[in-house]
Amino acid sequence: MMFGLDVEAILHYLSQYGGYFLFLVMFLEHLNVPGTPAGIIMPAVGMLISKGYMPFTNAIIISLIASVLGSITLYLIGYYFGYSLLDWLARRSERTKRTMEKLFAFSERNGNKSVLLVRFVPVARTLISLVAGVARLKIKGFVLYSTVGIFIWNLALITFGYFLGYRFF
Repeated sequence: MMFGLDVEAILHYLSQYGGYFLFLVMFLEHLNVPGTPAGIIMPAVGMLISKGYMPFTNAIIISLIASVLGSITLYLIGYYFGYSLLDWLARRSERTKRTMEKLFAFSERNGNKSVLLVRFVPVARTLISLVAGVARLKIKGFVLYSTVGIFIWNLALITFGYFLGYRFF
């Protein structure tokens, strides 16, 4: 649930506010704000597209721009606040600490390519932006690989929701 909202409430806000709500949710999700799950939002967007609430292309473009901007913002937070922020996050959650340690090791081995690959792994897909910033991966590569990975992920989830909505609703 997003901020205590259920799926019906999410569908209501998406149908009422459309692209604005989609942008906000995707931006916050890529800032790794808890309670903004793309795995629910994006298929819901696809279902609404199947009913004519929003053009498919608009949803892809809005979600991509918001997601990339959120990722760049989290990258910059990692870049400028670095290890002190990671230490604070690690103290709050052992699971987050383990995930970030794995992400650091993976990004050290694979550089910016790790950003693309991790975009398809739940939880890690948003944390990779922070890790990439702390590791000071090159911003151009980070943006390129993030954009490609986010595009594929968002397209897959929206398309899934579209066919689900077209078939069952």
